[in-house]
Amino acid sequence: MRITVRFRPWMALFALVATLSLSSFRGQAQDPTWASVRRAASTTNTASYGDAIAVAPDGSRFFHGTFQGSFTFGGTTLTAVGAGFDSYLGKLNPDGSLAWLRQYSGGLPWKLAVDATGNLYVGGNLGGTISFGSLTLTGPGGLRAFVAKLTPQGEGLWGKVEEAPQAARGDCFLSSLITDAAGNVYASGNFSGTMRFGSEAANQLMTTNNAVFDIFLCKFSPSGSVLWARKAGGEGNDDNRDLAADASGNTYLTGNFTGSATFGTVTLNAANATDQDLYVAKFDPQGNVVWAQRAGTANDDTGEAVAVDAAGVVAVGGNVNSRLVGAGFQRAAYLACYGANGSPLWSREITPSIPGLYSVKDVAYDGRGGLYAIGDYEGALTLGGTPLPLAGKPSAFVARYNGQGTARWAGAGIAEGAGPNDGCSFDYIDADATGNAYLLGAAVGNVSFGSLNSVGSTNATLFEAKLNSGSVLAAARTPGAALPLTVYPNPASGQTTLVLPQGGGELTITDGLGRVVRTQALPAVAGAVELGLGGLAPGLYQLRARLSNGQTAATPLLVH
Repeated sequence: MRITVRFRPWMALFALVATLSLSSFRGQAQDPTWASVRRAASTTNTASYGDAIAVAPDGSRFFHGTFQGSFTFGGTTLTAVGAGFDSYLGKLNPDGSLAWLRQYSGGLPWKLAVDATGNLYVGGNLGGTISFGSLTLTGPGGLRAFVAKLTPQGEGLWGKVEEAPQAARGDCFLSSLITDAAGNVYASGNFSGTMRFGSEAANQLMTTNNAVFDIFLCKFSPSGSVLWARKAGGEGNDDNRDLAADASGNTYLTGNFTGSATFGTVTLNAANATDQDLYVAKFDPQGNVVWAQRAGTANDDTGEAVAVDAAGVVAVGGNVNSRLVGAGFQRAAYLACYGANGSPLWSREITPSIPGLYSVKDVAYDGRGGLYAIGDYEGALTLGGTPLPLAGKPSAFVARYNGQGTARWAGAGIAEGAGPNDGCSFDYIDADATGNAYLLGAAVGNVSFGSLNSVGSTNATLFEAKLNSGSVLAAARTPGAALPLTVYPNPASGQTTLVLPQGGGELTITDGLGRVVRTQALPAVAGAVELGLGGLAPGLYQLRARLSNGQTAATPLLVH
């Protein structure tokens, strides 16, 4: 079972900020469809798993995981050294063919992120030495966190290893990695005692209580300089599970805390002092805490995954109400959204008919107003009025939600074999710039993905599955967020017209990756103003006008 969740490099993907009224989309609604499944092959007494996937701007995908024995993927076979686990790092071309696959000693999980130019960032823990081409990283002893920047071909550019002074050093575990639109990279995780990336004393962190774990968040420049480091937590054990970043460089953390935990000047208190509650916290680009929220029950609750759309709406997935029932534990999968100001928008619990330890394992915005959530289920499960196939074995669900928290589509990976260990798990999901989604998971035996069938063995084997994009959906509207901005025609080519509710201010245009592509001053008077679209490639954009009265007005624009 995985203990951390994947981070997403496309956290700044588009979300529509109001109910879509583009007439050209009417009558063209379509649901996501299963496009392909690529699965590893293995022999007896072997296993392969995935623990991270990250999509590059050109649609290629980097993926990482662990394996035991030997496995073959895309025509390349790797064999572990000895009886234990080794790890692999691979890249798929945009068409899904294997570009390269490399082996590394030790079976430790890594996290991946990609920047706007296709460079790859890897992070994890090392117990000795690891090399990426000419770049070699060596830990100072024990398991230490590391971050490295690689070229799209997997060659090392720079690396940092956590190197707290020996006398005060505790444990340090990296759990998440993400980049922002400017190419900065952020790493988060848990530590005890003292931790530090780089030699600067200002970036050294110490736990509140040396006997427990606190949370760390560090920011690196594109060239690898440590810009700042922050900690959060309290007297109990606190855990970070995932990290997201928006186009402006704000970051978002989720995980769990025990008793109480302090984020900047905000202190959260759990519903029950002896159990864990879920948290989500926002940090600004300078590392200051903007807001923090808790959620959960009087039992254990955990945030496993976090994502943010271009309007600043934050999605959190995880599990709630973990409790002992009879001879075993049960818990419900959980999904929630928060506004850009931290206000709760909606929450959902997902409870299959057969009780079990369920969780939303990962979440991802698709840039088309959709929010994907993945998890496991067994028995019967209905999402948004869609009944999924009855699962007689542990199986997996994927659902696409709109901004109001309604599941508009749901699919499944159904274990169909009769073997005692047969099953399917969706563990990580990411989306590309056009809204296609990619899932990484593992399965034992035969599995069906809609009309696609995947034949497997009695061993756990890695797979990557692709979902074609669905129609544009209406995204969440945060109370007090941006006003509607009228634009016509929409879709448009060459130029369009804005109707400003207030004169003055500045217009910012961001693309489907959340990158700022244009800024310009607005005229001093309200009313209609022509907007030239020359130089903008076809695609979905976000127009955001910061008006002279302090308000913000926004709208999506489709350029064709």
